[in-house]
Amino acid sequence: MNQVTTTSFAPAIVDVIGKTKVERQLSVVSQCDGYTKMALANAKGKLGLAVRNGVANGGLMGIAKQASSGNYKPCAEYIAARTGKPFVISSRASFESLADQFEMSIMAAKSAKNGGYVLDKKTGAHKPSATHALALELKAIAIELIANAAAFHAERVSAKSAIEA
Repeated sequence: MNQVTTTSFAPAIVDVIGKTKVERQLSVVSQCDGYTKMALANAKGKLGLAVRNGVANGGLMGIAKQASSGNYKPCAEYIAARTGKPFVISSRASFESLADQFEMSIMAAKSAKNGGYVLDKKTGAHKPSATHALALELKAIAIELIANAAAFHAERVSAKSAIEA
């Protein structure tokens, strides 16, 4: 008894919009599947940059979603990988204080002999040193992660109360 299983697929139609090639490429990236974005991650130029930014933003949203349910390991891994230092998040309170921790890093960078700034060789203007810039970036990311985790948590509580009602 051999059964033949057939699978039919709908045609794949991908429409592009834009005047230039780059605009048309970016219009596809804005609506494509996660697997497609991963496959395009090593593309060069504006396309590759847009894909990598999209994948990174999706990853940060995933980290926030995990944190909203009490899994802080992805967040700690992200911070440890970015800083190259061990990192511990032991509770929701320590997760919610991440911005303060990075504010301390910013203050420490500013207390260096150069005030946390270096001279940009191209423009001649002062810009944050590498340590200072990383602390600023991580503080901004921490604020975003905390807000997104709170939003995911509120959404989950709302859905749960709607089911119970």
